[in-house]
Amino acid sequence: RIDEIIVFNKLDKKDIIKIMDIMIEDLKDRLKEKKIEIELTNEFKDYISTNEIDLNYGARKLKRTIQEKIENPIAEEIINENLKNEDKIIFDVENGKIIYKVGDLEVKLDESGSKDISLTNATPTEIAISIMY
Repeated sequence: RIDEIIVFNKLDKKDIIKIMDIMIEDLKDRLKEKKIEIELTNEFKDYISTNEIDLNYGARKLKRTIQEKIENPIAEEIINENLKNEDKIIFDVENGKIIYKVGDLEVKLDESGSKDISLTNATPTEIAISIMY
Protein backbone atom coordinates (compact mmCIF):
# COMPACT_ATOMS: atom_id res chain seq x y z
CA ARG A 1 0.00 0.00 0.00
CA ILE A 2 1.26 3.50 -0.84
CA ASP A 3 0.30 6.24 1.62
CA GLU A 4 1.72 9.18 -0.26
CA ILE A 5 4.08 10.09 -3.03
CA ILE A 6 6.97 12.46 -2.41
CA VAL A 7 8.54 14.19 -5.38
CA PHE A 8 12.16 15.28 -5.05
CA ASN A 9 13.40 18.04 -7.27
CA LYS A 10 16.78 17.61 -8.89
CA LEU A 11 19.51 19.57 -7.11
CA ASP A 12 21.26 22.29 -9.05
CA LYS A 13 24.70 23.82 -8.57
CA LYS A 14 23.41 26.44 -6.12
CA ASP A 15 21.86 23.69 -3.96
CA ILE A 16 25.13 21.75 -3.91
CA ILE A 17 27.02 24.88 -2.83
CA LYS A 18 24.48 25.51 -0.03
CA ILE A 19 24.89 21.93 1.20
CA MET A 20 28.68 22.30 0.97
CA ASP A 21 28.49 25.47 3.08
CA ILE A 22 26.52 23.60 5.76
CA MET A 23 29.06 20.76 5.79
CA ILE A 24 31.96 23.21 5.95
CA GLU A 25 30.37 24.99 8.94
CA ASP A 26 30.55 21.67 10.78
CA LEU A 27 34.23 21.36 9.84
CA LYS A 28 34.86 24.95 10.97
CA ASP A 29 33.33 24.12 14.35
CA ARG A 30 35.65 21.11 14.71
CA LEU A 31 38.69 23.24 13.78
CA LYS A 32 37.74 26.01 16.24
CA GLU A 33 39.12 24.01 19.16
CA LYS A 34 42.50 24.03 17.38
CA LYS A 35 42.01 27.72 16.53
CA ILE A 36 42.41 26.96 12.84
CA GLU A 37 40.43 28.91 10.25
CA ILE A 38 39.35 27.58 6.87
CA GLU A 39 38.27 29.57 3.83
CA LEU A 40 36.84 28.29 0.57
CA THR A 41 36.85 30.75 -2.30
CA ASN A 42 33.80 31.02 -4.54
CA GLU A 43 35.96 29.68 -7.39
CA PHE A 44 36.74 26.58 -5.30
CA LYS A 45 33.08 25.97 -4.48
CA ASP A 46 32.15 26.45 -8.13
CA TYR A 47 34.89 24.03 -9.23
CA ILE A 48 33.74 21.34 -6.77
CA SER A 49 30.07 21.71 -7.68
CA THR A 50 30.86 21.62 -11.41
CA ASN A 51 33.74 19.14 -11.73
CA GLU A 52 33.55 16.85 -8.72
CA ILE A 53 29.80 16.32 -8.29
CA ASP A 54 27.42 14.66 -10.75
CA LEU A 55 24.15 16.55 -10.33
CA ASN A 56 22.24 13.46 -11.48
CA TYR A 57 23.17 11.79 -8.18
CA GLY A 58 22.48 14.79 -5.98
CA ALA A 59 24.71 15.44 -2.99
CA ARG A 60 25.63 11.80 -2.33
CA LYS A 61 29.26 12.21 -3.35
CA LEU A 62 29.69 15.61 -1.69
CA LYS A 63 30.68 14.31 1.75
CA ARG A 64 33.33 12.04 0.24
CA THR A 65 34.64 14.87 -1.95
CA ILE A 66 34.92 17.18 1.07
CA GLN A 67 36.88 14.49 2.89
CA GLU A 68 39.25 13.93 -0.04
CA LYS A 69 39.75 17.53 -1.19
CA ILE A 70 39.52 19.44 2.11
CA GLU A 71 39.67 17.33 5.28
CA ASN A 72 42.53 15.03 4.20
CA PRO A 73 44.84 17.92 3.19
CA ILE A 74 44.02 19.70 6.48
CA ALA A 75 44.86 16.54 8.46
CA GLU A 76 48.13 16.08 6.52
CA GLU A 77 49.20 19.67 7.14
CA ILE A 78 48.38 19.39 10.86
CA ILE A 79 50.42 16.17 11.08
CA ASN A 80 53.30 17.77 9.15
CA GLU A 81 53.05 20.76 11.51
CA ASN A 82 52.51 23.19 8.64
CA LEU A 83 49.05 24.05 9.99
CA LYS A 84 49.07 25.12 13.62
CA ASN A 85 46.98 27.04 16.13
CA GLU A 86 45.74 30.39 14.82
CA ASP A 87 46.66 29.52 11.21
CA LYS A 88 44.33 29.87 8.27
CA ILE A 89 44.07 27.49 5.31
CA ILE A 90 42.59 28.79 2.08
CA PHE A 91 41.25 26.51 -0.67
CA ASP A 92 41.13 27.95 -4.17
CA VAL A 93 41.42 27.02 -7.83
CA GLU A 94 44.22 28.17 -10.09
CA ASN A 95 44.50 27.20 -13.77
CA GLY A 96 41.90 24.47 -13.30
CA LYS A 97 43.70 22.85 -10.35
CA ILE A 98 42.77 22.83 -6.70
CA ILE A 99 45.26 24.65 -4.51
CA TYR A 100 45.46 25.37 -0.83
CA LYS A 101 47.58 27.89 1.02
CA VAL A 102 48.84 27.98 4.58
CA GLY A 103 51.09 30.96 5.23
CA ASP A 104 54.02 30.68 2.81
CA LEU A 105 53.11 27.13 1.78
CA GLU A 106 51.12 26.64 -1.42
CA VAL A 107 50.10 23.18 -2.59
CA LYS A 108 48.56 22.41 -6.00
CA LEU A 109 46.66 19.16 -6.37
CA ASP A 110 45.97 17.38 -9.62
CA GLU A 111 43.36 14.74 -10.43
CA SER A 112 45.69 11.86 -9.52
CA GLY A 113 46.28 13.33 -6.07
CA SER A 114 49.90 14.28 -6.67
CA LYS A 115 51.09 17.56 -5.18
CA ASP A 116 53.14 20.47 -6.44
CA ILE A 117 54.46 22.27 -3.36
CA SER A 118 55.93 25.76 -3.33
CA LEU A 119 57.05 28.11 -0.59
CA THR A 120 56.84 31.86 -1.06
CA ASN A 121 59.22 34.09 0.89
CA ALA A 122 61.23 31.07 2.04
CA THR A 123 65.00 30.73 2.32
CA PRO A 124 66.75 27.81 0.56
CA THR A 125 67.26 26.18 3.98
CA GLU A 126 63.54 26.38 4.77
CA ILE A 127 62.74 24.89 1.37
CA ALA A 128 65.15 22.00 1.95
CA ILE A 129 63.64 21.33 5.37
CA SER A 130 60.14 21.42 3.89
CA ILE A 131 61.08 18.94 1.16
CA MET A 132 62.43 16.51 3.75
CA TYR A 133 58.96 16.38 5.32
